[in-house]
Amino acid sequence: MQNSYIHYVPRRVYSFRRKMRLHEEESLPTRTEAVYWFADGHSSVSGFARPEYHITGRKTGPAQRIYPGDLLWIIGQLKTPWGNLTASLDAMLLIDEVIDLPDGRRKFIASEKSLWFPLADVEVELRKLKTVSRGGKISTLIRDHSLHIGHSLQSIRRLHCDEPLRIWSEKVLSSEAYFISYRLLDGTKRAYLAAKELIDDGRVVFWDKWALPRRLSERREYVDDETLHTYLERMIKVCHHFKLISTFSYFEKGCYAQKEFVAALSFGKNIVI
Repeated sequence: MQNSYIHYVPRRVYSFRRKMRLHEEESLPTRTEAVYWFADGHSSVSGFARPEYHITGRKTGPAQRIYPGDLLWIIGQLKTPWGNLTASLDAMLLIDEVIDLPDGRRKFIASEKSLWFPLADVEVELRKLKTVSRGGKISTLIRDHSLHIGHSLQSIRRLHCDEPLRIWSEKVLSSEAYFISYRLLDGTKRAYLAAKELIDDGRVVFWDKWALPRRLSERREYVDDETLHTYLERMIKVCHHFKLISTFSYFEKGCYAQKEFVAALSFGKNIVI
């Protein structure tokens, strides 16, 4: 029998120390030294097409009762220096293998049927969910709506029924998504504001701060240019709309944003400014 579980992962927008340039927005909070307990080794192309694993530090509770064939739904919320986006469905992992690591962490290997999801407000769906304890007691997942979603999902929980998430995930993947194109140099804040406005309006959004593997968006690990370019071009192709964040540096000759713009034109996308 397949069981379904749910977990929360915080997502953050960081900047990394670099020389300031004319017209650049003020530096974001930096994270130059950190211990990423949830991280592990990667190849340069891993994590783009689908999630490959999830790690938890919990040694007790539902995390110890997840087996191959079970589903693990990951909820995330992107936090930025300018505010937070609403909670979104981050990933669905169909568990292929469970590994107990030497340091006590538990690693869930995802099968090829696992999926990433773009940004879209999932909070209404979360209110429909119920969890079940080991003893069979059924409880509402979100008991206090005034508290942050992470409060209810500090640890992995087993779902009584995941149908609301299954229906929601299909809706998100079939929606007309917006690809946000901006310059990191001076457009990150405006990109956040555009994403928030679209999401609050019920739209589905592709923003690299959410959609790229965390090792790029949060830890700035190296990935070869071709891998990144291929992935972003594919996302532009599958999105229906191209949201251009117009800033002073966006139209600089030779910048990567120009490549995105040219790709959007070649794919016949709806350009939104």
